[in-house]
Amino acid sequence: MFNQFDEMLGVRKASYMSGINDGLESAIRNNNAMAKTETAQVEILQPKKIENAFQFKVKISNKTGHRFPSGVGFRRAFLEVSVTDAAGKIKWASGSTNAIGEILNGETGQPLESERSTERAGKPFFQPHFQSISRQDQAQIYEELVADEDGKLTTSFLAIFSHIKDNRLLPKGFSGMGAPGFDAEQVKAVQPHLTTATGQTDTDFGNDGADVVDYNISLPQQTGPVKVTARLHYQSIPPRYLRDRFSSAQGEATQRLFYITSRLKTEGTAIQNWRLPIASAEFSF
Repeated sequence: MFNQFDEMLGVRKASYMSGINDGLESAIRNNNAMAKTETAQVEILQPKKIENAFQFKVKISNKTGHRFPSGVGFRRAFLEVSVTDAAGKIKWASGSTNAIGEILNGETGQPLESERSTERAGKPFFQPHFQSISRQDQAQIYEELVADEDGKLTTSFLAIFSHIKDNRLLPKGFSGMGAPGFDAEQVKAVQPHLTTATGQTDTDFGNDGADVVDYNISLPQQTGPVKVTARLHYQSIPPRYLRDRFSSAQGEATQRLFYITSRLKTEGTAIQNWRLPIASAEFSF
């Protein structure tokens, strides 16, 4: 955004002292390199094929010294897992996105309902923390979700009343008991909030800064070899955050944000389709 809208955001592209004019490009390259080498690792483990059923585990290891994603709570990371045939055609997908970064139902190609609706039957509606995924309308999203005093999901810092979900990847060496001297309330404050699909505790979450997700995929009509690809993506500005701002905030700052985000060119950049690839792994059956 600073690179494409430097004048609107009041950023100097050229140093008035040295005359160097590639500072922003250099920052983009360096941050992109760090994201892909120092942030997380993705592995495909224990692959197994039984007739037309494919089973494997995807392990994500946090390489940072803090939770990932970190910082403001609306940031998120998510797993994209796809199965392609020998011709490269996608046969199954979880966590794929469209051009504006919305996560899709791989079967229909449409955005997940939870991408555009935050409430169902009067209760917060979102993708839970999954221990196992078998459907294309399920996606593992690492995020912090909070609610206001009415129990509705919010991205407003001033409206935060309670935590609904916090399955951000824990740092390696994280202690569930907190630092020495923490009291009970402080310990509770640093715990993850694993709202799982089954209501059960994910016993492997956070072990050595990692999480493991089981994938069980059935492809009854598939013949021939397939390739499984697992990718971890990061979004600093998810679509839902922008939708909340544009529907609730007013004024010049909101208008400026709308102008920038609606015209930002991501094609051919490190954040094509509004997502930053972090790490990936492949396996062929």
